[in-house]
Amino acid sequence: VRPFRPRLSGMSAAFIACWVAAAAAGSGPLSDAQVSAYHRDGAIVVRGLLPKDDVRAAMDYGSQRIAKSKFSSYDKLSFHDLQKSDALRRLALHSCVPAIVAQLMESERGAPSDEIRVLKDAFLSYKPGGDGCGWHCDDSFFWPCPLDAPGPGINVWIALDQYRVDVGGGLAVSLGSHKAPWKQEALATIRGAMTGLPKTCSLKELSPELHDKAEALCQRWDLEPGDMIIHTRFCFHRSDPFTEEGSRAHGDKPALMRYSVRFMPGDATLDSESRAIDPDLKGRTLAEGGVRFPRCWPAFDDAPAAGTRSAA
Repeated sequence: VRPFRPRLSGMSAAFIACWVAAAAAGSGPLSDAQVSAYHRDGAIVVRGLLPKDDVRAAMDYGSQRIAKSKFSSYDKLSFHDLQKSDALRRLALHSCVPAIVAQLMESERGAPSDEIRVLKDAFLSYKPGGDGCGWHCDDSFFWPCPLDAPGPGINVWIALDQYRVDVGGGLAVSLGSHKAPWKQEALATIRGAMTGLPKTCSLKELSPELHDKAEALCQRWDLEPGDMIIHTRFCFHRSDPFTEEGSRAHGDKPALMRYSVRFMPGDATLDSESRAIDPDLKGRTLAEGGVRFPRCWPAFDDAPAAGTRSAA
């Protein structure tokens, strides 16, 4: 992995300590144990490494976005927010996140990627009564690269609120599902092989047996603002519905916020069938898309991502 030299101004003490150790080892922000857990489980939680000021600024942006937005699916959902918020751009491009992604991708591919780019980012929020989504891997709208694209790609899910398992409202991950013998069947089921139409969020209705297999591996975590769930593209995940007690406790409070950033190597191609890709980019690589898919490793493009269409 290339030497890890992030911007230290405003970083937490925990992150600076992590960086010092990583710089000495020449590897990256994560320990060997964390990298091993990522490969074994398909997901890890990383805590305390994002600059607190940037996390607070991202929370302020999210609160304002919710107050102004009329988009209601999954309560509130918008794409390309790194082009709208300096705080989210710093989290996606200028924090330890790109170095973590580079470290994990190199350990998975066996060689460093020439460059890593942001494929798509999304600000989301969720409150009691929201639709959410059942066990799934992202479809071609949320992850507009072919299934066999190099990578295979990493999603970084950043908590912008406090999350508690006994309350619900967070992200559940099916640990080890990226290597499960039923993975391909589950992917085919929700991507339309059985019905002709993609039903990304409907695995439970389409195949209760596959849903139960994913559910048997379910893991959820208590999270603080700035904590990250980092998972591989093909690790099944779902919304964690609010518990009955959690719904009562949440009441009329604002929706719980999160920010999700999907990363791919620059040589990954864009899905020619995706509705999310501009026609002139279909079948081309992220690198060919230029600043529309901002480069974040080893250097970064401080420019908005506009290569995919926004649903906001």
